Amino acid sequence: MADFDTTSFTTLRVEQRGAVAWIWLDRPDRYHAFDEVLCGELSGLWRTLRTVDPVKAVVLSATGDKAFCTGIDRDFVPAEGGATYDFSPFTYDDPGRLLGPKANELWKPVVCAVNGMACGGAFYLLGEV
Repeated sequence: MADFDTTSFTTLRVEQRGAVAWIWLDRPDRYHAFDEVLCGELSGLWRTLRTVDPVKAVVLSATGDKAFCTGIDRDFVPAEGGATYDFSPFTYDDPGRLLGPKANELWKPVVCAVNGMACGGAFYLLGEV
């Protein structure tokens, strides 16, 4: 049994196996590209795992074998169908800024099991672990 909620996600699969939390990105139809939902779920999960003492390490992967993550979902980009955005470099909020564990102050070891393509915004995840 997990020491935290592993069932309330729509873009992630989560399990606890002993002292290790296993997280899979689960948007195979979009090659695990991140959108607002995935960003929110993953950021929230990193912050939850900070305080789950029985979890000592995390493995991050993706379902399937075609892609680990292909970056931002193009349907999530403001100019291409998302929210209104003025494109000023002074007010730009990077949509991937809170994807990684360290950006959410999770200091437990995280290992990425990359299976398939990893490009673009995938490096928000790979660069922090």
